[in-house]
Amino acid sequence: MFRRFLLFKFAPEGKDLALLGMRLIVGISIFLKHGAEKLFTNGDVYARLVVNHHYVPWVGVGPSLFCATIADCLLTTLLVLGFATRWCGLLCFVNLFFAWSFAIHFAYFQHQPSMAVTATHGEMIVAYLASLLGLALMGGGKYSFDALLEKTRQLPKVLMHS
Repeated sequence: MFRRFLLFKFAPEGKDLALLGMRLIVGISIFLKHGAEKLFTNGDVYARLVVNHHYVPWVGVGPSLFCATIADCLLTTLLVLGFATRWCGLLCFVNLFFAWSFAIHFAYFQHQPSMAVTATHGEMIVAYLASLLGLALMGGGKYSFDALLEKTRQLPKVLMHS
């Protein structure tokens, strides 16, 4: 009994369930915090990016905001659904990595006196990056539209061999 409890054997297990949970938590969380902000704040985000220099300098404010909006709104929604999961995970990873490097300058701790910009939850950024990289490498699992597409692609082959 103690061994079963210690090994957490009473809970459902499987990588597909873990991938579903990771997709839901990461996708919904990023969308609610960053995607909704970009969709519903009428230009405030653009002004903040300019004032705080939170954009990729060699790309510019407009394209940086456009890419971030696509990643934080569209790609996170697709990530939750498990549609093109590996691409969405990779592109969200790249977007967040650029934000962490150019906007936050790889700051990890809340306050770093040597930097002009203080970190905004660097540990969360690293956790998101790890999760997005995991989704890019593993895919959406069997509880995703990707799996459904794969299953429907294989269906005609099965019928032809019957």
